[in-house]
Amino acid sequence: MLLIVLGWMLGLLSPWLADTIQRPYKRSEVKRGIHLELKDLRTKLVAIVLQVSLYKGTLDQEMIRWARQRMETDPAVAKLVAPAPWELVSKLDNDNLNAASRALAPATMKLVFRRYSVPFLDSHLNALNWFSVDFQAAVHRIRSVLSVLNQEVEVTWFYFQKTFDASLTELNRNIIQNNYDGSHDFIGKAARQIIDEIEAVLEIKK
Repeated sequence: MLLIVLGWMLGLLSPWLADTIQRPYKRSEVKRGIHLELKDLRTKLVAIVLQVSLYKGTLDQEMIRWARQRMETDPAVAKLVAPAPWELVSKLDNDNLNAASRALAPATMKLVFRRYSVPFLDSHLNALNWFSVDFQAAVHRIRSVLSVLNQEVEVTWFYFQKTFDASLTELNRNIIQNNYDGSHDFIGKAARQIIDEIEAVLEIKK
């Protein structure tokens, strides 16, 4: 009877023991996957921030420093923005940078954004309780702001389509254009916020 009870108890404990033994490995793999996905997202969002800056004609030295910092720490970002003449633009003052960015973005330029997702992260939400509260909070902030950004992408797409509507009055066309530009500002700021949160996650050790 004692052997039967012992066997029954071991049977109950086996899954728990296996999970306890394997958890450090699983945790490491999940964290690595999340980091890879967030780094890829960061690269795409850096491109968005720069595109919005050029489109709005607001490129300045603060933006140059911000982009170069990411270029120096992330090879993917470096590959993305390396063709830019950084040494040349670093010598320009903000007024000349603004003028140059406006010249690079013709009046007919239209930015069309896409929705972004983090499928690996979304599929491993249950595993987040293996990590620190700081890690969990930062990850959930990323998902929250990303959701808002994606909603604004839909709004921007609506305004983008409206800019081709020949039936609009001049007044309504100006309103649509202002709303379209406002959406760009919102998306650029949201992208920078997500990038900041991604970099916070990458710095968290546990």
